[in-house]
Amino acid sequence: MAFFNDFSTDIESFINDDTRFFVFRDRDIFVKNGESLSRSDFFALKDAGALKSVFYEDGYNYFGAVLAENAPAEGSSLSIEAMNLREYFSLHDKKAILLSSRAKGITQWRHSTRFCSFCGTATENSKTFSALYCPKCKKEIFPRIEPATITLVTRGDEILLARHERRIQHLWACLSGFIEMGETAEQCVEREIMEEVGLRVKNIKYRASQSWSFPNQLMLAFTAEYESGEIREQAGEIAKARWFHRDALPEIPPKGSVAYNLITSYCGGKFD
Repeated sequence: MAFFNDFSTDIESFINDDTRFFVFRDRDIFVKNGESLSRSDFFALKDAGALKSVFYEDGYNYFGAVLAENAPAEGSSLSIEAMNLREYFSLHDKKAILLSSRAKGITQWRHSTRFCSFCGTATENSKTFSALYCPKCKKEIFPRIEPATITLVTRGDEILLARHERRIQHLWACLSGFIEMGETAEQCVEREIMEEVGLRVKNIKYRASQSWSFPNQLMLAFTAEYESGEIREQAGEIAKARWFHRDALPEIPPKGSVAYNLITSYCGGKFD
C-alpha cells in the first residue's frame, strides 16, 4: 500500500465504482445528502483550490483531503454540508466507518507531518508503504496510533457511567484512558478506574476494538466487575459518575461507537 498525490498522471487509472472521496475540517466530514462526496464534487473542490493535502491511498481505494481555510464549501453551488464525524459513524455501516475513520486519521496525520521531525526536511511519499519518507536522513515515518482502553464496569444489574469534564457534557459514557508506557491494557483498566472514580475492579475481559480518529486512537474495549470502593470523582476529569440499572439508562453515546456496543449489549442488545 502507498500514497499518491502527484495527479499529473492519468487519474482515471485510480478510480472505479468503489472509490470513496473524503474531505475533512477539524472533526467534521463534508457530505452531500448524508453521504461522502461524489467524484465530481471532490474534483470540483480540488480544481477550485478549496482542498489541500490531497492524496490517494491505493490499498484502501479512497481520496482524502483537508478543506482549505475559508474555502466556500458550505453554501456553495455543490450543496455540500459539514457533519460531525461521530454523527456520520452513527448513520453508516462498518465499511463506511472503517474507511472514513482511516481517511480522517491519515489525512490529519499527513497534514501535520509535512516535515521530518529529525532534521526538518520536507517529507515525501514512501514508494513502498503507507508512510512518509525523509529524503535527507532516510527516515520512514508511519502514522501514529495511540492505544487506549474503554471499560464498562458492572455490579449485578447496574453499570457505572460517567459524564466527563472535557468531553460531550450531556452524554453518560464508559470510563476510558490512554495506555501508559510499560503497562498492559488490563493494567491500564485498573489504573484508570481507580484514578477516575476510586474503585477496584476484577474479572477484566476484552470485548472488542475500534479505530477512533479523535485524533488517532485505537480503543480497546473491556468489561470489568466491581470489587470494592465508593465512587470518588477525579477533579478535572469526571464531572459525575453513578450506577445505573440496566433497564433505566441515561443518554449514552450514539450507535457507531464501541461505547454504545458495550452498554447496549450488557443491557440486552446485540454487540454489533
